[in-house]
Amino acid sequence: MLADIRQNSKDDMQSIIAVHESGHAILSAVLLQTIPEVIYSISSDADSQGFVFSKLAWNYTSRKELVPRLAMMLGGYAAEEIIFGKEHVTSGASGDIQKATEFISFKFKKSGMGKTPISYSLPFPNGIETYHNFQTVEEEIKEAIEQGLELAKATLTKEKKLLLAMSDYLSDNRMLKKPEIEELINTHISKPISFITN
Repeated sequence: MLADIRQNSKDDMQSIIAVHESGHAILSAVLLQTIPEVIYSISSDADSQGFVFSKLAWNYTSRKELVPRLAMMLGGYAAEEIIFGKEHVTSGASGDIQKATEFISFKFKKSGMGKTPISYSLPFPNGIETYHNFQTVEEEIKEAIEQGLELAKATLTKEKKLLLAMSDYLSDNRMLKKPEIEELINTHISKPISFITN
């Protein structure tokens, strides 16, 4: 039964997932200089039809990488829009959109990484240690997400040759491992990337 689930279906769904996951993988490589460990266009996980696993070389988030990380998170959405057109973007990006929104909301509202280093929360009776006016930070969150999506689309448009090659491979094959990903990137990328290896 599990073997059946893991078989290449080579259908429209696998092709959509291939494009979606290729978007995430390419942005991990180009914007965060990190080659994913693996990309799946078919998974045995009932909650995930495909996924990309990237292991970043560092455990912190700096302000300068907030928008590139958002771009990577929204890479599947951007890839679908570039390949299929805006009217054909699927609901498969809903989890990515939620993650991106939660990520930047936390960074701005709790980690003080917005324009003003303030900690926000709802106004509880004794909540005098946090700021309660969310209007400005909500606009910052929206602006950051828009910037992330624009960066994702601009980068994937520039790397469309790579996006098509990776998507094509994953439409017929259920996975790509790191060495194969690196070879695809090096063959089709518009300019060489210095990947972070340590």
